[in-house]
Amino acid sequence: MQGQDFENIGDETLFWYAPWPEQKSDGIRTAVWRRDRLGYFQAYSHGPLTDSEEEGPHIVSAPIDLEDQSALLSLNINQPNEYCGVSVEILDERFAPVEGYTHADCQPPSESGFKQVVKWADKTSIEGVSGRIRIRVDFTGIRFEDVHLYAVYLDLT
Repeated sequence: MQGQDFENIGDETLFWYAPWPEQKSDGIRTAVWRRDRLGYFQAYSHGPLTDSEEEGPHIVSAPIDLEDQSALLSLNINQPNEYCGVSVEILDERFAPVEGYTHADCQPPSESGFKQVVKWADKTSIEGVSGRIRIRVDFTGIRFEDVHLYAVYLDLT
């Protein structure tokens, strides 16, 4: 009996496998963990920002083509709270902030969980943006290193 695969089912990721032939096989094993939580981004803290440092820890995606469609952005995140969190900004392909989707407009998730929706001011989705975009996620707060960002989801609507 040989079998290996994984699948996301609901809010869990399942991985099933069988022992190698040289071991006595008595069936297929299954490992289960919370969905899409095989690894995560975590900011590294080397102390407070100095005057020479303009930006804190962040990640930026590769260019994404929405093909003139609107999209809902959500995060698989753990531990945002009053001391740490994230802020999400939409950039154009040349790294310039897109009006209406800046850090100043961002309403990031305040709870842990799978598919926590990001909003900007009165917008619940990214719409009316032409050309390719990038997603920038900044780690914020005095304990920004406590946040675990497992995944960023972009679902076309």
